[in-house]
Amino acid sequence: MGELLMVALAVAIMWVVCTQGLNQVLGYYVSNNGLLTDTPAITTNETSFSARNGHWIFTEQYDLAAVFIAGATVTQAQIFDSTYNAINIPQLYPPNLSITPLTNPNVLDLRMQPWPIPMNEEFAMQISGGAGGAEPDYALLWIVPSGSAPWLVAPPPNTLGSPRIYANVTATVALTAQVWSPFVTMAFVNPLKGGAYQVNGAWWIVGHSLAYKHNFVKAPLYNNRKMFPGGLVENAYGNVPLRHGTGWMGAHGRFNNFELPQVAFLGTTTEASATYNGVLDLTYLGNTGADAQP
Repeated sequence: MGELLMVALAVAIMWVVCTQGLNQVLGYYVSNNGLLTDTPAITTNETSFSARNGHWIFTEQYDLAAVFIAGATVTQAQIFDSTYNAINIPQLYPPNLSITPLTNPNVLDLRMQPWPIPMNEEFAMQISGGAGGAEPDYALLWIVPSGSAPWLVAPPPNTLGSPRIYANVTATVALTAQVWSPFVTMAFVNPLKGGAYQVNGAWWIVGHSLAYKHNFVKAPLYNNRKMFPGGLVENAYGNVPLRHGTGWMGAHGRFNNFELPQVAFLGTTTEASATYNGVLDLTYLGNTGADAQP
């Protein structure tokens, strides 16, 4: 009986961890001229991870779960890392030949067998493109704690008492090309019932951006590090989104209606402050107080 109780407790702890934001989207950017070029990490407004010599470094164990490559004339993209290079320089395919989010974009999906990321090594990105002149090229990584498999954890059961719903939201923010915007609080178009919610995923419609990431104020930490889950944006309302669905990287996190989540966008064009629309995939978890951890 004691062993069964321990197993049940472990499962419960894993449920809490895996449903609260344990994935992170990280970016790289370079102005390319046709050659295979070192592509620096996008560090502006990135508070959880640091770069060395322009390359992300990881001091805990993470897995690479997906990669997104974008540029008008990308001809090659590869990870450059000392451990992997001893076997063969890992190639990344397929790319997206545009920095405008495409209909059903191409993503290198590694979720069923993620690549372990070596610790304490510079995890570099190299991209070639822009043979006709300099062009902006981007790469995005989705990393998860090693062995966590958050996409295998389904949202809570969908019932009339705890339904899964889609909710309209907005966010007002200025975009800057090649960097993440500051986090801004999102606003719900329709009033929320009091209580706690889980964000299973989202669609954000932002024409001159590539990706978004969410910030949950009370998100649990992984090895004392806060992670910011995210995904690709849509360039127009009615665009065909990524075929894997909103929750393809697992649940993003939980909040209560007193303390709403925040969002940031990776800009591809510098634009003045504007209001953008989104749709959150939510599950209602029940009533909680203002200071309660969902």
